[in-house]
Amino acid sequence: MRLSANPGKTQRASSVRELNTVHADDELGFGINRNPHLGHPGIQQVYRPKAPDKAADYDGSGGEYLLRAEGLALHAAQKWACAQFYVSCAQAKVVAKNRSLRNSSSGKDEEPRPLVSIPGVYSGGEPGVLIPVFWSSLTNYTAPGPAL
Repeated sequence: MRLSANPGKTQRASSVRELNTVHADDELGFGINRNPHLGHPGIQQVYRPKAPDKAADYDGSGGEYLLRAEGLALHAAQKWACAQFYVSCAQAKVVAKNRSLRNSSSGKDEEPRPLVSIPGVYSGGEPGVLIPVFWSSLTNYTAPGPAL
């Protein structure tokens, strides 16, 4: 499954590499800009992996943060790998505000948990991504991804 951020990006989007500074206790959010009425039933999730010193050089370990927002449209989820992922990313530099980002007992930076690999977090066939009965008898739903 292809899960890269902004795979159909425009020239304008590909040239924007803005690093936003946020405080550790700030509330962050993503909004739908172009079409506020998507019309696709599904879930929204955000992943927040830690990046190296420069988020533009992100490889998945240490440093600034790359925020990944994904919308998972489930209207075609009856067949393997047919659920539609809408993915976007933002870069953020998190700074301490009124508290340390370090663990007081170990003295080390807190590591976000649970950790997942992208690509690799979804196969396309797990519950929450493949839903054979989506339009007929779905009575409960478990979101894909790691347990929180």
